Amino acid sequence: MNTNIRFNDLIAEENPIAQKAIARLPEDESYARNFRIITAHQCALSHQLLPANKVVKPEEDTHYLIPYLLEAEKEALEKKELDNIQI
Repeated sequence: MNTNIRFNDLIAEENPIAQKAIARLPEDESYARNFRIITAHQCALSHQLLPANKVVKPEEDTHYLIPYLLEAEKEALEKKELDNIQI
């Protein structure tokens, strides 16, 4: 498939934990993510594929969002535990 999408770009943003993780991305990574998503939508709408030199190669597809997701999930779990603490 000739797209410029990385695996982590496909994570749904509607999830509050995903929103928090995306908000924590460095500015350059956030910009690159948005650019990849917009480019993929544009390719889909115009029924065109990207040139081979612009496609993300498997070795370039890093899980850039996973550490932020795990951190946000851990914080949400900790908050839930603290909110339900019995004294």
